[in-house]
Formats: sequence, structure tokens, C-alpha cells
Amino acid sequence: MDPSSSLLTVSVSKITTFTISLLFLISCSTFTSTEAYDALDPNGNITIKWDVIQWTPDGYVAVVTMYNFQQYRSIKSPGWTLGWTWAKKEVIWSMMGAQTTEQGDCSKFKGNIPHCCKKNPTVVDLLPGTPYNQQVANCCKGGVMSSWGQDPANAVSSFQISVGAAGTTNKTVRVPKNITLKAPGPGYTCGPAKIVRPTAFISANKRRVTYALNLELNQRHTHPIFNTGLHQEMDPSSSLLSVSVTKITTFTISLLFLISCSTFTSTEAYDALDPNGNITIKWDVIQWTPDGYVAVVTMYNFQQYRHIQSPGWTLGWTWAKKEVIWSMMGAQTTEQGDCSKFKGNIPHCCKKNPTVVDLLPGTPYNQQIANCCKGGVISSWAQDPASAVSSFQISVGAAGTTNKTVRVPKNITLKAPGPGYTCGPAKIVRPTAFMSADKRRVTQALMTWNITCTYSQFLAQKTPTCCVSLSSFYNDTIVSCPTCACGCQNSTAGSGSGTCVHPDTPHLASVISPPGKSDNTPLVQCTSHMCPIRVHWHVKLNYKEYWRVKVTVTNFNYRMNYSLWNMVVQHPNFDNLTKIFSFQYKSLTPYEGLNDTAMLWGVKFYNDFLSQAGPLGNVQSELLFRKDKSTFTFEKGWAFPRRIYFNGDNCVMPPPDAYPWLPNDSSRPVISLLLPVMTLFLTISFLFTHVC
Repeated sequence: MDPSSSLLTVSVSKITTFTISLLFLISCSTFTSTEAYDALDPNGNITIKWDVIQWTPDGYVAVVTMYNFQQYRSIKSPGWTLGWTWAKKEVIWSMMGAQTTEQGDCSKFKGNIPHCCKKNPTVVDLLPGTPYNQQVANCCKGGVMSSWGQDPANAVSSFQISVGAAGTTNKTVRVPKNITLKAPGPGYTCGPAKIVRPTAFISANKRRVTYALNLELNQRHTHPIFNTGLHQEMDPSSSLLSVSVTKITTFTISLLFLISCSTFTSTEAYDALDPNGNITIKWDVIQWTPDGYVAVVTMYNFQQYRHIQSPGWTLGWTWAKKEVIWSMMGAQTTEQGDCSKFKGNIPHCCKKNPTVVDLLPGTPYNQQIANCCKGGVISSWAQDPASAVSSFQISVGAAGTTNKTVRVPKNITLKAPGPGYTCGPAKIVRPTAFMSADKRRVTQALMTWNITCTYSQFLAQKTPTCCVSLSSFYNDTIVSCPTCACGCQNSTAGSGSGTCVHPDTPHLASVISPPGKSDNTPLVQCTSHMCPIRVHWHVKLNYKEYWRVKVTVTNFNYRMNYSLWNMVVQHPNFDNLTKIFSFQYKSLTPYEGLNDTAMLWGVKFYNDFLSQAGPLGNVQSELLFRKDKSTFTFEKGWAFPRRIYFNGDNCVMPPPDAYPWLPNDSSRPVISLLLPVMTLFLTISFLFTHVC
């Protein structure tokens, strides 16, 4: 556990018997930084964190977590005992995962009796075997905690506490004083509690971050502690209420990702094979609420062959006013933001610039709506129109409640999953009409606006992602992908472009996926072209009325599996494609009267999944074309494709002069060189004969 992620932190350092004696003798003196210093564990301490997670009518609910950052000093049975003194007249209404040793005098309370009314409560951990409805995570171990170096997972202990008669805002809450820790006996000295930045909590699927409720630093509680030598330095960027060695200054960082939609010329995002392709995002306001509206947001992928693969789309925007998101269905924001000013109901997200992701498959039905919960994966329109749509529902508060007072969001951004898309401004359009299931009634949205996003390969990546190699039955030459088509091998070991791995590398699995890490950065096999994907086009056979081609797609990326992959090939003979053996096929006709472009993709549950680099990292099929006598020829590279796309990205083709030649074509230059030589030889022979 990184100590920089704490909220209410009490730094506790263990001191020796000699130091305790010295404390008794010079109790009014200030300790030097070396009196509690351990040379073998200079940063060892116990950090206690209070995370205020909810406001109540008369106080708050907090999760208290103790982290034993000492490398080799554990807390053994009978376990820790934690004490403090309330700053006001607080009481403890209830606890989970721990209990106070004494209830105190609660005689002034009628009805509900608090768990503890003492001014200076003492808390102990619950024992193993405690009923589940009284537990929280990392509780109920009898106060026993492992050392950080021995077992980090068991070096944590937590409990939940509901505090009453306390403040209900950042400015009225007072932190406890006189923190004491026995583990199990004396030896630890605790500093005062300090308020720092709220703790960020990452969800189990690592797709959403929530925060503890923010508390502003009260300068009256800020002063240095005695055992300065032992407290591990905290990073205030991720903690909330902390005790540190040095004096910390309060500051608030509000990071706004204002990624506005840049202006590009029409050619930068133009695709000649899909001139009208785009992703359209539609907001339909379907209901007014007391302070805002409920809307259904739908994304339509109108691109013919460019889909959105795992880990899926990420949608962001900036609110025009001070809107908040009360709730969502079918999606979630990645961060909750600072919602500390709200009492009772806490919004789903309070950020000025929320970022939204799709929910994962398997989401409970009561959190779903139609076309949601696919992990952000959207098919291309030509491949599967029914799966080329993604939706979620959002309830917006602190917004307008009429068509004239609602303001559309600004600075729309779309990642799918990385950069490449540029979104225009939201435009209010005619409200969407909805047809009932029985098609006997039509309703309409209260308000609708659209956003159009277009793709540019130049924005998506700096280098190409695929290349093409060629071969034929009539020539032994195999034309490889151009050298450094997608980058050149880097002689220095490190991450980034040019880094590759040889397939015969020892312990290859550990290189691809380092232990304890989940790395999605590309790691390609070392090749001359350094492309993650290679498409090989082989002219296989020639019949009287037909000719056959074999297409092989090879994955050289050790960290990427391509699901729902597709390929677009442009060749003039696709208007006479007779049979394709193990791929799906659809003709693309972006221009009327021209049928030279085909979209190919895998058969579902057979080869629609292109595995990572290795023995199974390829898919292949054969194509049978019927000859058109007016156009068919093997000369001048006619049998090879004009252009190939993989997953919507243009692949690097070999230069035309490198294409395999026909045998008769390749012999012509040799004959043309021999003719002058033979002529000269015959002339010399003739002259020599006559002279002699």
C-alpha cells in the first residue's frame, strides 16, 4: 500500500524503553529526529487513515484503516488498541469491524442509544468468526497485523464508524485529538491528525474512481509532531487527513481536462473507401426532473469497417454550467469527483468534465438498458449493424428544466479506445421519434442534440500498424513488407517505439507480461518491418476460367488479441468473386457503378478471434475469382491488391517495382543485353574469317 493514498492519517512510530524513560524525565523537551529512528527501517511507521464516505443528519460515516508500513515489526495478539479524544461532543452511533471497550454515560439519549458516549473512546478489533453483517474488509483479526515486509496483504486493519453530534460539512468537522496506539502495549507515539486531499477508491474492475468526502485543512490542528525521524513522508496528492513529520500546506488542485475539438481540413479525416463514415452521438432528453433531466445517450457507429475493440470507448465532455450526474444506467463515470457539499443523496459524479465508460457484460439487469454493457465494444456498420450501437441513461441535476434553460455539453471527446477521433460541437436537432413495440404509437424526445465524430489515422498513431507482403506461383521471389514500415528496431533496451522481442527469447512469457503487472503497451516480434499485423497476398493457382488467391493475416503483437477483426481489400476483380472459403464477405460500393472493394472478416466462433503472436496468431482463407477476359492479366502486378486496410487502418504496401514479375517479363531484359553482344561477336568472327 502506498502511504500517499491516505485520508485521516496518524503517523505512529515505535520508540525504545530508553526513549520512554527519557520522555518521563524531559517531558517538556522536544525530541530530536533521531530518538525514534531505526536505521534498518528509516521510513517505518503505522499510518491511520480516516475516510469520510458519507454525511449523516448529525455527522458522518467514516472508514478507519491502519497500515503497518514497518518492514519487520508486526502487531501480535492480543492486538492493537486505538484511542483518541473528541474535539467537540461527538458520540459514536455505531461501528462495524471493531468496538469500543466502554460505552460511557448515554443517559441523556432517548430512543436510539449510541454505541459509545465517552469523550475519549478506546477501540479494539473484533475477533475472527464475527458475523458477516458486522464485518468490513480487513477487519476482525483480533487486532493482529503482519509487518509490511512479511505480508503486505495482512498488514492492514479497518473498521467503519458512524459519528454523531459532529459537523456535517468540510468546515464544521473537527478531527480527533490525542491519538494513542497500543500494539498491544506502549511503544508508539502518534502525531496530530491533519486534513489532506481525499482518498481515491478504485472499483474492483478498475474502471471507476470514487473519492472520500473532502475536508478543508483547519490550521489550528496543524503543527509538527515529536517523532519526526520515523514518519514516512506522505504525498498530499492522494491523501485526505494525515499526520506527517513536516508542516504541510493546504491547497486544492482542480484538474480540468479541457480537450477541445481541434479544426482539421477535410482531407485529414477523409476516407475514400468510406466517405460518409462517422460516429454519431445522440442525446435524447426523455424526462424532466425537479432540477434537471433524464436523457438516453446513444452512439451509432456509421463507419462501414472501423469498429471499436476492447477495452472499448471512453466518452468525455465539459458541462456548460454546474451540472452533476445523479445516476446512470448502462454506463458509469471513471471518477466521482468532489461531492462533499451534498447531504443525504450523493451524486454519481460531481466533476465538471466527467469521463464515461460502458459497463461490462454480466452487469445486473436492474443496472442495464438496451444496447449497453458490452465493455465499450462496438461493431462496424457493415459487419454487424445490430451491434454497432451503444447506449446509456443519465440523470442530470443542477441543470435547466426546459428547452430554453438546458445547455448542451461542450468539448466532446471520444477515445476508441485510444486517440484518433475528433468531435464537433453538439447541435440541437429535431427531437427523436420513438415507435412503440406494437408500432401503433409514436412518442418523441423532449429535446435532442447530436455530436458527430470522425476518425483520422494520423491522429490515432504516429506510425502505421500493418503492412502487406506478396508472392505468386509464377515467381519464387517473396516480396516482404517494406523495411521499417511501422518503425525500426531500437538498439536500446526500453519501452516505446522500436522495442521488440525475439520469439526464441528465454522466459518469453515473463517478458511479455511482467509478474504483478498488466501491461497493454504493444510488444511486437522483432522483424524487419516491425508491424503488429502483416497481411500476405499469395497468387496461388491459375485455371482456365478462374484464378485463386490465398490471404493470410499474421499477428506479431504479443500483447494484443484482435476480436471482431476485419480487413478491406481493393482489387478490380472483386466484381467477379466466385467463392470465399473461410472468411465472411461483403461488397463495399462507396461510389455508384464501381465494385472493386471487399470487406472480409472471420467466421463467428471459428476465426473471428486473431490470437496474439505465436503459433496460433494467424488466420487465413482462399478466394476464387472468375476471369474477365477483357481485363484479366498477370502482367505488371495486376493480380495484387491496390490497397488493404486492417481494422480500419491503411496498411503499407510494397513499392510497385518490387512486385513479382512474370517469367517472360523477367527474361526480357536479359535477352535485350545479349543481342548487342551476339551481334558484335558475329561481326568479329565474319571479319576474322574473310581477313584470314
